[in-house]
Amino acid sequence: MSLQTGTPSPDGPASQRLGDQMKFKVALWRTSPNPIWIREMRQSARLLRTPIILMTLTVLMALLMTSIGAVATGSSSPADVGLGLFHTYFSLAYFVVTLVGPALAANSIASEREGRTWEALLLTGMRPAEVARGKFMAAYTAIGMYIVMLAPVGAIPFLFGGVTPIEVLVAFAFLFLIALLSVAFGLAISSKMPSLRAALVVTLLVAVMLSGFFFFTFGFGFSFVAHELWPGVERGMPVWVPAAYSRAPFDLRYLIYLVAIPASALCLPAWLLYEITRANLTSVTDDRSVGLKRWFFVASAVCAAVGLVPIFAVEPDDRSEATVASLVCYGCVIVFCAFLFGGEAIGPSRRVKKLLEKASAFRRLLTPGIARIGRIQVVVGLLGLCVIAGVGLMHVRVDGTATAARKTDEIVLFALYTMGYATFLVGLVSFLRARQTSTTVPRVLLAVGIFATLVGPWILAAMSGALSASSSKYDLAFAVASPSPFYVFIALDALRRSDPGVAINASVAASLGYFAAGAVLLALTQRRCSQIERDHEALLGEADRRLAEEDAAAEAAAAAPAERPAEETAPQEQAAPDGGSRDAGGDPA
Repeated sequence: MSLQTGTPSPDGPASQRLGDQMKFKVALWRTSPNPIWIREMRQSARLLRTPIILMTLTVLMALLMTSIGAVATGSSSPADVGLGLFHTYFSLAYFVVTLVGPALAANSIASEREGRTWEALLLTGMRPAEVARGKFMAAYTAIGMYIVMLAPVGAIPFLFGGVTPIEVLVAFAFLFLIALLSVAFGLAISSKMPSLRAALVVTLLVAVMLSGFFFFTFGFGFSFVAHELWPGVERGMPVWVPAAYSRAPFDLRYLIYLVAIPASALCLPAWLLYEITRANLTSVTDDRSVGLKRWFFVASAVCAAVGLVPIFAVEPDDRSEATVASLVCYGCVIVFCAFLFGGEAIGPSRRVKKLLEKASAFRRLLTPGIARIGRIQVVVGLLGLCVIAGVGLMHVRVDGTATAARKTDEIVLFALYTMGYATFLVGLVSFLRARQTSTTVPRVLLAVGIFATLVGPWILAAMSGALSASSSKYDLAFAVASPSPFYVFIALDALRRSDPGVAINASVAASLGYFAAGAVLLALTQRRCSQIERDHEALLGEADRRLAEEDAAAEAAAAAPAERPAEETAPQEQAAPDGGSRDAGGDPA
């Protein structure tokens, strides 16, 4: 396939089978690699500082590891020293990858724009997807060199023992996967920033916060959960995943917790970051969000499936609490998607409409439009919440006891409030986007709206005296805080009382109010977008009419000089004598 024109190569495979197609793509990648990748690699090879940086980092890491091993040998057994060095090495390598990888990627697209070479890159005819892949491969190759140079230092724990080769190989494999996410993250930020300095500052600030959060949450925090599932995994150790892969028994839990969920946790963010980069590089006249919408459908289904895992993993008496936790997590996914599509276009351009005339029904469903994607988010989000709540209800023991009935009411009440609040947030961001030309203002206002709904009702309750010591949280005065999503937990606690008061009714009323507000906002969004599209089409029609008039006038002006000489020569021929003619000097013949 030609990279500039996108037309099929004449040397393509004669067969349309999947195997032949894959062989042809592999051969094409080997013979005609991405030109952006080749250019970046050639530029990096010319820099003398690259091998010096790699050598310095490797020497410092080796000195640090040997110093720690020498100090710890006198007070600990060799196996404990080797295990400590293993966790120390891969913890440091994790921070190197998560900080250096985004920084290298942030230097790619932003440097093209700051160096005034981005326009020249677009004139080559390369598609945004090809540019994004080339930049990603260049940055990933660079961070891969860091990992390969540091790999010999990772063999030091073998001198002491305590770790197995399988654990080291699994740790290096995850290090490469984390590097993939880090590079994709830096590339997504670089594709949005206009200058190199802004890209580096934003990337490093966010990378520092995210890397520390993930290290302590999924490292130290999840090690205790892994120890409960598999006692062979040490608790409190940050690099517990390799030990789980090598020591956990191969069963259904192994496939779910160590294969399916990690694959989803790696593939979905990487795909999202790639689509964000591609959307930022695409022209505004194209369909920029079609890849994000495909990701939304897949991610919604995967997150709903993952949300069902805690329901089956806990004891039967705890399944109502697990269902509530899954509903909270899936609600957070809906809120994230609301922020993601807060920059959706008002409607499709003429070019996109022309391209979608012969598209499939599913492709036309992904047509740009904030009103359309708002309705899709509500339908898909409510469907996912209904699936989680329905499965939770089916697995709660309904044996006629008061406890079973209460757990059923808890799931229904919480699911109802989550659905209403999610509908309101999607309608709010859609309405704000329809009335703003900027894509940043609706997202900022959505964040303000979430904060206001979370905290504002409690401030009103405090001002009204409902939070005083003499007031009960189940009274009518306390129901002022029912629009806050935190109030639903008070309603869940009221279900355990013989006299719940008005807490349950107030929670149901708030959820129905959010439903109604979200529906009204979506209807106003559709009305506003339809009016904007009609005005835009009328403006384009008027422009086409004026251009047509100018073209007709130009054609008439071009035809007038050709007709005028013919009209001037006709009277001269009539004035000449019959049978006579004039010579060159004008005398009669």
